[in-house]
Amino acid sequence: MGFLHSMTCHTEGIESTAPVRWRSFDGMCGVYWEARGEIGARGYYTSPDPRIMLFFNDVSGHIRMSERSGGMPEAARPMLRALYVPAGMPM
Repeated sequence: MGFLHSMTCHTEGIESTAPVRWRSFDGMCGVYWEARGEIGARGYYTSPDPRIMLFFNDVSGHIRMSERSGGMPEAARPMLRALYVPAGMPM
C-alpha cells in the first residue's frame, strides 16, 4: 500500500521560492520547501496524518502560532524549530 498525500491548506501572503522536493522513506515521506512571507502573512495546514515539522532557519522572531483563530497577539507564541503536529490538528 502506498502513501497518498492529503492536506488542506490556506495561505495569504506566503509564496514558494523554489520547487518543492519530495522524498520517500520506509514508512514515511518527507517534503522540503522554501517559502517567504509578507508582513502580516497567515495560513494553516491540516493533514489526516501526523507530522514532524523542522525549520532549518530560526523563524521564532518572524512566525507566531496560536491555538485560537484570529491570532490574538497575547495568546500567540514564537514558532519552534521542530514540532510534532498530531493528525487532524491545524498548523
